[in-house]
Amino acid sequence: MTEEENKDIEWENVQAPGWNPELAGDFIIGVLIGREPREGKVSAKFFIKNNKNEEILVWGSTKLEALMTSVKDGEIIKINYLGKVISKASGNEMHDYTVQRPKKKEQT
Repeated sequence: MTEEENKDIEWENVQAPGWNPELAGDFIIGVLIGREPREGKVSAKFFIKNNKNEEILVWGSTKLEALMTSVKDGEIIKINYLGKVISKASGNEMHDYTVQRPKKKEQT
């Protein structure tokens, strides 16, 4: 395509299909469909399929990665963003999360 052919095209930025919580109370619900482990300083990645059948990338953090070790691929989960807190261990600011799964119904 030439510059002349491009002049009438309006461009927009491509957005990665990722979840970027900003406020305490933000959450995502879906099925964990895959993960990639942390590599050096690059955080782990978790792939969630939401109820719209969209695959969403969720970047890990120290806390989230620790919580996700008990989640199996195929499980329905809810990741809740609690905001930034000060780590008791290091004194550094960190992102805080909870991860939930549906309660198993008791059989009677």
